[in-house]
Amino acid sequence: MEQRLVSSWSNVNSSVPPSFVQPLECRPGKVTNPSSKTIPLIDLGGHDHAHTIMQILKASEEYGFFQVSFHNFFNSI
Repeated sequence: MEQRLVSSWSNVNSSVPPSFVQPLECRPGKVTNPSSKTIPLIDLGGHDHAHTIMQILKASEEYGFFQVSFHNFFNSI
């Protein structure tokens, strides 16, 4: 007897509604990113807090993530 790892509430014979299906050219994995862009690097050791906050906001909006430097954590952590 074959066992399936599917929830008992799901219907394995159902299909995804068309409104949830993206066109092939818009699906994840087919998206290309310009290789010239790099991950933003935010210096947390600076003294201009307003500028640092603006960098964080911009990186978050444009990339969704960023790298930090001078965050005052010890390397042993």
